[in-house]
Amino acid sequence: MKVAPTGAGRELFVKRSVKIDVIPPDNKRREVINSIRLYRAACRKAYTACSNAEMAGAEIIMGDDDIQIKPNSENAKQILELAFGVTGKAHLYQLRVWIRDLHPTWMSIVPESIHRDIVSPRWRAKDPEFPKATRGYLTLNGARAHASFMRVGIYFKNTVPKISADKRCVSLKWDYDIGEVDFRIPKLDGSRYGIWKNLCEEREGWKPGGMFLSEKDNKIFLVLSFECPDPVSEIDVERVLSVTINEGEPENYITASCENKRFSAEKISVLDATTWLSSLDIVRQKYEKQLAATCRHKQSKRAVIKKMENLSSKRTNGQKTFNHIWTRRIVSHAVRTKCGTIIVSGLPERELCRHPWGWYQFKEMLKYKITELGGKFKNV
Repeated sequence: MKVAPTGAGRELFVKRSVKIDVIPPDNKRREVINSIRLYRAACRKAYTACSNAEMAGAEIIMGDDDIQIKPNSENAKQILELAFGVTGKAHLYQLRVWIRDLHPTWMSIVPESIHRDIVSPRWRAKDPEFPKATRGYLTLNGARAHASFMRVGIYFKNTVPKISADKRCVSLKWDYDIGEVDFRIPKLDGSRYGIWKNLCEEREGWKPGGMFLSEKDNKIFLVLSFECPDPVSEIDVERVLSVTINEGEPENYITASCENKRFSAEKISVLDATTWLSSLDIVRQKYEKQLAATCRHKQSKRAVIKKMENLSSKRTNGQKTFNHIWTRRIVSHAVRTKCGTIIVSGLPERELCRHPWGWYQFKEMLKYKITELGGKFKNV
């Protein structure tokens, strides 16, 4: 029995993204990481210049390929002089020119990427809590932090990267001094390898989109966006995807495999989650010591309690994010293998490698995502 697409007018093609770890040559590894971090710093500087200038009364003109700042007062001119290092109406305060002067070895794709990161997702986007206000306005009023640029990556259009299927590598160039960098792709799991192969072989309906070069904790990775045929209409509720929990194996903690395709199992590591949980535990222990030391000072005690509440909120949000990522990967694998039924076995009650964890939330997310596509969910 095959499941019909849910909802009228479902598109034949869908947009997806996949994260792929990459390894640069050893002699360029540190240069690549430093370049990504310099890019993030340039994003923060450019955004700060725009926000400070607008606060002083300057006009921000968001064009399709550049950002221009037009000072309308002496205060705005003084702030722009400090921010950009130029006086008067030099270059009309174009960010593209300023970025080129800031880092002359960067290629033109980097200012384009900075423009993309600033305009659409941050300055022009509406805020869900305040529909009438843009995020640029809220940033000026302290309601949005510039720390949102801490995880952005350098954006490459689909026409720029050189992708090699045989050698399993990607060649990127964004800095004249660093030159072209050949990133090696390590062994991929079944789902990522399938995506990579379909894109490299240019299968019908598969189109590469943009590519982001980023890093986290000194680990370099690519986020590759792509367009592919919508496979939801082909899932079969009689085909079962088995999801098992492997206690004691954090690298392969969650395994999702189709009965007829064991070799292409989706294996999910929880090492990032456990490392993050351990770091939160260290911070909480620090706050508990501070709380014990300030038991006689009400004001200091309230400050520490507030920190602990923020830490708890951070943990709750982070747990939800991990559960969302894991369940999305499982459902995506179910769709790829045309499985319409997901059966979960061995689901823990409250712990993840001795850390408290919301497995009920995980189960409900998984159930919701597969039933939304017309499939079934069972927990045994």
